Amino acid sequence: MTRPVFATLLPALRGALLMLACLAAPVQADVVVIGHPGLPRIDAATLQKIFTGRVIEVTGIGVTAINMPPGTQAREHFLQTLMEQNEDKYSAY
Repeated sequence: MTRPVFATLLPALRGALLMLACLAAPVQADVVVIGHPGLPRIDAATLQKIFTGRVIEVTGIGVTAINMPPGTQAREHFLQTLMEQNEDKYSAY
């Protein structure tokens, strides 16, 4: 006895629906800051100072903040999450 086509396709349909549900779900991603491996772990307050130019070295190692271009989703997320600012406030600083 052969299985109906629907029963054969059901596992594939479940997988596709699960994938679509995952894609449609909102994603809350953490901010990841990448630095030189010689730097110690840096806390959020120090990162805020680096990205506002108030700190230019950590343990004697010069640091330069590099951010994503204005208007990108990654930059907006970074500014909201770590800097607790919006683009206008950050740019005005």
